[in-house]
Amino acid sequence: MEITVQFTFRRDGSLLGRPRITYETSGATDEERIIYRTAVMQALQRCAPMPFTHGMGDAIAGRPLTIRFDDRRTPPKPREKRAWLTTTTP
Repeated sequence: MEITVQFTFRRDGSLLGRPRITYETSGATDEERIIYRTAVMQALQRCAPMPFTHGMGDAIAGRPLTIRFDDRRTPPKPREKRAWLTTTTP
């Protein structure tokens, strides 16, 4: 699943307006889309307000930023379990 979001910061580091989803993987189900949209918006909310310096706040304020979230995780490979045979002789 890939999802791209565009947003803008104010000088104080808070979000200006609402973030906008600009791209989503076409093969995703509606349920997957909702889950990823929610996760992206929660991530942005947790990061805002960003602690910008005065100079950085002046430089970034009002400029749209675009971030792509790319979740190409593959399930972990199962670990091989080795069965060690032990023999005991009487």
